[in-house]
Amino acid sequence: MAALLFTTLFTEKFTMTLIFGVPFAAAVSVFYFVMRKCMVPADDAAEESSGEGNPDGDTELIDESV
Repeated sequence: MAALLFTTLFTEKFTMTLIFGVPFAAAVSVFYFVMRKCMVPADDAAEESSGEGNPDGDTELIDESV
């Protein structure tokens, strides 16, 4: 991957790929990890709201901010 990014510098048509693509990929990665940290496993949320665990054992993630 690094070789591909490096050679993109020398191709005039693809130079803008580095200028916009790398920061966009970094922003999407940061957004993903921030949202992932804000999510709580469904088991924990079920226990907090009803006092019971999830009987199916599913580990779906739910958004606590809603």
